[in-house]
Amino acid sequence: MRAAVSTHTTGFLALRALRAPQWAYFAVLPLAGALTFEPTRIALSLFVASASLAFAYGLNAVTERHTDASASKNPLVGFATVPRSVTLTLAACVFLALSGAAILGTSSLIAVSVSLAAGALYSAGPRLKSWPGAGLVANTLIFVPLLSIGVTGRSLPSAFPELSLVFTALLLQNQLVHELADAKEDEAAQALTTARSLGIVGTRALIIGIAIAAVLITRSFAALIIPTLITFIPGDWSRRRKAHRLASIVSGAALFASGFAS
Repeated sequence: MRAAVSTHTTGFLALRALRAPQWAYFAVLPLAGALTFEPTRIALSLFVASASLAFAYGLNAVTERHTDASASKNPLVGFATVPRSVTLTLAACVFLALSGAAILGTSSLIAVSVSLAAGALYSAGPRLKSWPGAGLVANTLIFVPLLSIGVTGRSLPSAFPELSLVFTALLLQNQLVHELADAKEDEAAQALTTARSLGIVGTRALIIGIAIAAVLITRSFAALIIPTLITFIPGDWSRRRKAHRLASIVSGAALFASGFAS
C-alpha cells in the first residue's frame, strides 16, 4: 500500500484524483439553459459545473481507493491514507463551486448545493451507492441540477424541460449499465447497487421502462431509441456502457441543437 508520495508530486496527484477526463463532457450541461446568456455568465456557469463535478469524482476516488481495481480509473488506488493535497483540493472545489453559484443567483446556488450534497452522500457519509434505488437517485442528483446552473425564471428556454427529461432518462440508463460493468468491484466493496439487486434481467427491464416512460412524456423517440438498443448488444458491459455514453452524447447534442434552433 502506498502510504505517501513525494512532496513535488502531491499537487499533480491531487489534480489527477479529480479525474477530469471522466466528467469533462458533463461540464457543458449548463448550456442547456444558459446558451443565450452573455459570455461571462456562460463561462462562470461552466466553471461552477466543473468544480462541482471535480468534487464528486474526487471524493469518489478517495472513498473507493481500497476497492477499485485499476489505478488508471482511480489514481488513489493503493494509498493507505489520503494525501493532504487531495483533501485541500476537494475543499477548494466546494468553495469555488458555491462561490461561483452564489454570484449566479439563488437558483444556481440551490442547484449546486444539491449536486455537492448528492456527491457526498453517494460516495461517503451513508454511502448511498450501496443502497438499491437510493444510489441511483443520488447519482442522478449529482448531474441533473447542473442543467439549471445560470438559469433564471425569465430566461428558461422552451426546450429545457424536454432536454432535462431526456438527459435524466439517458443518465439513469447509463448508471445502470455502469453498475453492471462494476458488479465485481461493488460486490467486493459490499455495495448492493440497484443493478446487483435486480440482476441482469431486472436491470434490462428497468432500462426499457425508463425509455418508454421518457418517450411517453417527451415524445423524443429518436433521442432514446439508439442508446437503449445499445445496452442490449452482445459484449462486455464496460464496452456497452462506453457505447451507450457516446450514443447519448450524440443524441443529446442533436436534441439540444434542434431545440435551440427552434
